[in-house]
Amino acid sequence: MKSRLILLLFFAILWAANPVQAESKILLRLNLQKGSIYEMTLVTSSNIDQEMMGQKMKIDQKMEMVFTYEVMDILPNHNFQIDFSIVKTKLSMNINGKEVDLDSESKEDGNAMISALKDICMATLSLEINPKGQVEKLEGIDVLKKIFAGNPQLV
Repeated sequence: MKSRLILLLFFAILWAANPVQAESKILLRLNLQKGSIYEMTLVTSSNIDQEMMGQKMKIDQKMEMVFTYEVMDILPNHNFQIDFSIVKTKLSMNINGKEVDLDSESKEDGNAMISALKDICMATLSLEINPKGQVEKLEGIDVLKKIFAGNPQLV
């Protein structure tokens, strides 16, 4: 009898403590305003040590990309029409002691890689995003595909 009471008390404590331990769900929604422009900067840094065909390579790379998201319209279905652009790209690499610096804002002409970065920065994607942040529609990707396909430096 005593063991039944202890077991019943144990289950009662578990049942009472369960709501305390339950995680509440939070749903975040975008509340963007027409005409707003949001800027995001992405900075990556990588250090690579590799051996290829008996040759050792050490690559230290830092890349900085600046993106903008401009809210063009709020649609009747409450989705957002957004123009996405890459504003600038900067790449600094050290490959076995050799420095390579590429910047889309460079005035240097004739460098195929800098030209490719400038081309990427001229493309704009149009996105339809729902309030949960999910992309419903994407337009303009063909322009980026042509830029990448037309420049062997980017492949």
